[in-house]
Amino acid sequence: MCGLFEFSYTPGGALNFYTAWSTDPWGEGVAGGHAISGVEVKEHAYWPGGSASYTLRWTGNAVFHITPAPEPASYGMLALGLGVLAVGARRRSRP
Repeated sequence: MCGLFEFSYTPGGALNFYTAWSTDPWGEGVAGGHAISGVEVKEHAYWPGGSASYTLRWTGNAVFHITPAPEPASYGMLALGLGVLAVGARRRSRP
């Protein structure tokens, strides 16, 4: 079980989100975190009889890039468009 909560991103700013997850089938233990790109990641975990938490901070040397990934439908539309252009060119080339 997992979830992503309060996701936000501002161009030129930080990616900011909260997460929660559990690998315990009885739901007795849970973990979660808060990430701010370029700043820090905080994670915490709770289970019967214990807990843990830590914070990771980025330094000035850390680089965070978000690159767009094309959707599979984009490739289908590209192939369809090229097919239409090829059929049109073929019809024009026939005498």
